[in-house]
Amino acid sequence: KMLAKNYLSIESHPLFETVRCLLEETNVTPADVAENLMPKVANEDVEISLERLIQALRTSKEEAEMKAKKEAEMKAKKEDGGEEEAEDAKEKEA
Repeated sequence: KMLAKNYLSIESHPLFETVRCLLEETNVTPADVAENLMPKVANEDVEISLERLIQALRTSKEEAEMKAKKEAEMKAKKEDGGEEEAEDAKEKEA
């Protein structure tokens, strides 16, 4: 809210709730928020700045989810590979 007040000169807006929820679900810095709130052209509409922030937060959330999914897949694959190697070693010993 403070960044919105500083950059957009507003203290409340119906989109604040959406932004708040997304901020709780993502890991973005205040600098990232400020960058997306800053008007890109003179007299840019407040809605456009907030929508840009919302889109950036959604993108960040999706990227984090994809990264977590890939890491989980890699971990599972590594664990499966480790089990197969252990089984192969047991078979060779027998």
